[in-house]
Amino acid sequence: MNKKLKYILIIIILAVVIIFASYKWGSDKQNLNNIVPNQNLINENTLINENIEKKSDKINIFRSSDSSFSFEYLSNYKLSQLTDDVSESILIQENGRGLQIYITDFTANMVFNAKLVKQELVGEKINNLKDVNMPGGFPAVSFSSTDPSLGDTFEIWFVKAGKLYQITAEVNHQTLLQTLIDSWKFN
Repeated sequence: MNKKLKYILIIIILAVVIIFASYKWGSDKQNLNNIVPNQNLINENTLINENIEKKSDKINIFRSSDSSFSFEYLSNYKLSQLTDDVSESILIQENGRGLQIYITDFTANMVFNAKLVKQELVGEKINNLKDVNMPGGFPAVSFSSTDPSLGDTFEIWFVKAGKLYQITAEVNHQTLLQTLIDSWKFN
């Protein structure tokens, strides 16, 4: 093979490698943006419409895609959903602020209660940690804390059907949180 053809072949191979690496890096970056929830991340690609029913002018009902749970929320808030292989985040926000429901598998063979949460959140500043019952009759854990980016938050965590539900709300969105908690149902 002559030298000129050899150089052209090397340049083509390098170009293909560079194009592939650029494409791969760009798609990995896109995936990271979808996995890491951002409190201000609502765009047309993540807004959910098919699982939302209008109950009244002030209240919407969200039903999970597998119909395992539902809840009501204030209609002036926008709902978006982010999923990956291990978790699901549901953001309910008005002007980029509101609450998040973070759902992951919970396969531990142990009782989920305030004592367990305290053990798991060692070093975190949490207040008013207590076992509570949700209006739907199932046990939960509630507490307040301070998040560096959100400020003061109120949290309710519970386990049902092998899933851990972590609801984190900014304290100035109490009405939204109370509406959601009072109406939460497992189907």
